[in-house]
Amino acid sequence: MVLVDGDARRIVWQPGQHCPTALLRAADRHVDAAARLSPADDAALPLLQDLAQEARHALHIDEAVWAHLAAHRDARHRLSALEAAYPQGPASAALQRLLRVALPLYQAEGALFAVVAGRALIADERGLGKSVQAIAAARLWQQHFGVQRVLVLCTASQRRAWQRAWTRFTGSDAARVIDGGLHQRQALWSASADVRILSPETLQRDHAQLAFWSPELIIVDEPQQLALQAQDWQRLDAPHALVLCGAGLAEQPTLMQAIVGWLDAQRLGPLAALRELLSASDRGRALDEATVERLSASLSRLMLQRQRSELADQLPPVVHSERLLALAPGQRDWHDRHAAEARRLLAGWQRSGYCSDADQWRLALALREMHRACYRADPANPHSALAEATLGALAAQLDDWSQRGPLRVALLCANAADQAQLADRLAHWLPRAAEPGADLQLRLLSPDEPLPDGLDGLLQIGVPWRPRRHAAGARGQAPASQHWLYLVAQDSIECGLFDTLAQRLDVPRGLADGGGRDYLRGAQLSAWLSALSVALDASASASASTLTSG
Repeated sequence: MVLVDGDARRIVWQPGQHCPTALLRAADRHVDAAARLSPADDAALPLLQDLAQEARHALHIDEAVWAHLAAHRDARHRLSALEAAYPQGPASAALQRLLRVALPLYQAEGALFAVVAGRALIADERGLGKSVQAIAAARLWQQHFGVQRVLVLCTASQRRAWQRAWTRFTGSDAARVIDGGLHQRQALWSASADVRILSPETLQRDHAQLAFWSPELIIVDEPQQLALQAQDWQRLDAPHALVLCGAGLAEQPTLMQAIVGWLDAQRLGPLAALRELLSASDRGRALDEATVERLSASLSRLMLQRQRSELADQLPPVVHSERLLALAPGQRDWHDRHAAEARRLLAGWQRSGYCSDADQWRLALALREMHRACYRADPANPHSALAEATLGALAAQLDDWSQRGPLRVALLCANAADQAQLADRLAHWLPRAAEPGADLQLRLLSPDEPLPDGLDGLLQIGVPWRPRRHAAGARGQAPASQHWLYLVAQDSIECGLFDTLAQRLDVPRGLADGGGRDYLRGAQLSAWLSALSVALDASASASASTLTSG
């Protein structure tokens, strides 16, 4: 028995001239007309070995055959174990308790698919929560199959977002960002960590440390943004792998082949199917329905792709997400000074149950100043322009959205001065965005302007105290799972406000957040103080997680 290499490896029976008749007949019953043995046939090799031993005949089985069979068998074992643990599949109650938030059925399905496949590509349309599915899959690998070391490879701008997501969804601070100078990175590699988050630059510098750490699961986030070379894919060596890609891969065949070739390391068939499809496309050759079905089935061993339109009945009207940005030293000092004041005042209320009007006003001012510190170049000046980091994050998000097109997006501006500054900064975007059929149609809106119908996305600087309840646009005109994205300052009150967004649907507004007209009293005051306390605690937890990662 030999393993014939190629885009799809095959186990082939090659009998010699003196092969015993009983052995030949037994083999004929287990191989196809091309003398190929199915990897799903677990009984064949033990039977042939027994017959060969009885006949005292040498039966040679390539070592590579056993590794190939193991890949198939392990996938079946994972399927069997997960079916036993979650007999209702994605709807199983135990699976809904996997993370700190309940998973929609399609996200639970994605996590199960990734683990059964072992090496998988989730190519869902953007906005369907691929990172949550990846974290859920990692938890399944850890709980049921002993995986401990997880590597996340993403762009430098997404490292902190991944770290925050891991903490938010798992309640664990096990994720560490590997960054900094040589000595700092060496210290981070030496420290204990179950999850390590790298950018491609760190991968290239620290590939020796990565190989020594030997991850068991590698998650590659949006590879079209990483510019990975062939040697980078080779350095990403692990038994389990998951690629997340929301970009259209049909228009990027080279990238698609690189991803599938890396995932299909054992050449189980998906790479061969992909190359056959691409070859037919290049030659303009139409494939019959049976061939397309066969090739699609082979690709589906490792690839899951779904559109929002297919999952509309499972999607919420709005999906809230964040993009992190860093604070400059002056912004950080101003923010932390007023955060300390807010915590001191809240501690007094928590001890006594009493909050004077003077303290309520001081708290409102502290909240306003923390907000201002997150986005103003000079936080001490309420009329200061937006900070460079804020403008850079806005431009980067628009660049990202433009690659998904066509999308209709609105950018909410806090005041006329911000709108003018953003119009100047985005001058290269706005003319293109106004053209019919543009990849990204962008509108700048002031707070009192109505939101246009049918928006795909809403971009806002900062997190509102109380979120909107309904998607932007008239009923029936808003896309399912409309994306509302907030620019959130890293390790700030905004992080806590984002993490507790859903808890403030009915919490009253105070004097400093644009909705309060008088001092709060009684139950309203308690609700407002409690919500502010929870947000500050959440922001402190996020900050502590980042600090421990260096």
